[in-house]
Amino acid sequence: MKIRQALQQMTDPILTIQAALLYRATPELNFADLRDRLNATLASSGIPPLEDSPLSSDQFALFRNTRLHISIAVHRTPLPAAGLKTALAAPASRSKRCDFERLLAQSHAHVVLSVGDGPTPAALEPVTPAPAAIKLALLNRVMALVHERAPGIAAHLCTNDLFFTPAEIDAAAAQQIPPGMVMHPLKADGPARALRLCNSEVLIGKVLEIHDIPTSVPVSMQLTLANTLVTQHLAGALPLEDGDRLEDAVGMALTVRHGRPASSAPKGRIIVSFDSPDLPRAPRWEVSTYQPHPGYAASPTPPEAAPPGETRDWQPPPRSSYRGRVADVAGKSSSNWMIWVGIGLFLWIGLPLLHIPQMVLQAAFSDAPLLSDQPPAAHKTR
Repeated sequence: MKIRQALQQMTDPILTIQAALLYRATPELNFADLRDRLNATLASSGIPPLEDSPLSSDQFALFRNTRLHISIAVHRTPLPAAGLKTALAAPASRSKRCDFERLLAQSHAHVVLSVGDGPTPAALEPVTPAPAAIKLALLNRVMALVHERAPGIAAHLCTNDLFFTPAEIDAAAAQQIPPGMVMHPLKADGPARALRLCNSEVLIGKVLEIHDIPTSVPVSMQLTLANTLVTQHLAGALPLEDGDRLEDAVGMALTVRHGRPASSAPKGRIIVSFDSPDLPRAPRWEVSTYQPHPGYAASPTPPEAAPPGETRDWQPPPRSSYRGRVADVAGKSSSNWMIWVGIGLFLWIGLPLLHIPQMVLQAAFSDAPLLSDQPPAAHKTR
């Protein structure tokens, strides 16, 4: 099964499909060139070409057709750090050993990228939502195009509320939808070490969890495993069926089982576990579960209730009204991960554990045409 066929199976939950690129100085963008490049991407997908909106200006572009719109807004101000607490403190952001808080302080401009349903951001009548796969692919494409012409120092994605380095943005350009820019990893606390990939149900139909992770495996390698499992599944090379067992030549093994639906996983779970001599232990997930980022223009807190007998007109939130800044500095991950050598090698070099040909990995990162404009079917797993 090819990737674009797999992407048509994605589910359509409500996602905030926005991103912000950070800059030390205001970038110069050629909006006409960006529109033409986006339309070249859409040409083989059957989606109508994007046209300019009268709302566009020299600092704001709105491209639209009857199904969806893309906006690019250049701001000559820093991205407000308030409201980015989750992204700064997330283990996935901190594992990159990049001081994103320092980059936020150095940033004096930012560009906000958004993809939404209908021809305008504020529709006056109901619109039919475009498939999530198309919108996620377009956000990744427009971010890659803007970053190619005006390289940013970092990026923040509302989709999974995480920060990304310039190298990660470059690598993501080769994929239609990078799993790492959709999924938000949520760690379980003791005694079991486990990872829940929030938003993974968007990609594979069920919530992906990784259980019984050895203590010597750093967070960065845990995320590499999660992204590889999803990428290979989308490529059709890894079914992730209930009862599957993945082994390598040095005795490292993973088992797959399907969990029942729960409030945090209404369509069920795909649980990949490291083999362990201990009895399986149910992870205890953090009390504060993942809350998706509401978007850069969202009000961070509900308005105060008016006193009895008094009415108040709604006022838009000020540009700087975001939640407070976190002071955590990017942490260091353990370098003692010899146990991961066998799996670390199969991920990007020989893939002995999954016995997947190298051509499959290359296909997973190919720049294939965007999927056709068809409603996605429900992902089928047993």
